[in-house]
Amino acid sequence: MRAPGEDTAAQVIAASRRDPDRFGAVFDRYFASIHRYVHLRLGESAAADLAAETFLRAFRP
Repeated sequence: MRAPGEDTAAQVIAASRRDPDRFGAVFDRYFASIHRYVHLRLGESAAADLAAETFLRAFRP
């Protein structure tokens, strides 16, 4: 659940597409969750690389 006044996920992602400097907010918000998921499924050795790859593919122009 988001805090009052906090942007929704869609708003944060849309803002990062318009303004690349805002990408850090998306990364900070979702990297840990993605990393944790990959770690549980595939192990620690794959987690950091695949979490990073997720962002590369999601934000590729």
